[in-house]
Amino acid sequence: MTEISNLPQFLIAVAELLETIDRGKEVLFRLQFRRELSPVIEDTAGRLREFSERLYDVESRDYEGLYAAGLTDMHLSLKLESFQSSLQAFRMV
Repeated sequence: MTEISNLPQFLIAVAELLETIDRGKEVLFRLQFRRELSPVIEDTAGRLREFSERLYDVESRDYEGLYAAGLTDMHLSLKLESFQSSLQAFRMV
């Protein structure tokens, strides 16, 4: 597994996780819910991938906004490390 070390990589990982959930929807969700789930997951994953491509530019322009949201430096590193650890545990199941 590739290390998740920045926001764009995080967004891609979340998109991939959503797509994994979509593939397992038959055992995870009730019938009525999963009928609407695939289009929503597809749309959301697409948006996350698109935003991840634009985020490199945003990171340089909007550092203050990212800082205020706790998405820079050690705060971001801690969040990404926690997410990656959980993702690895999920993939082992």
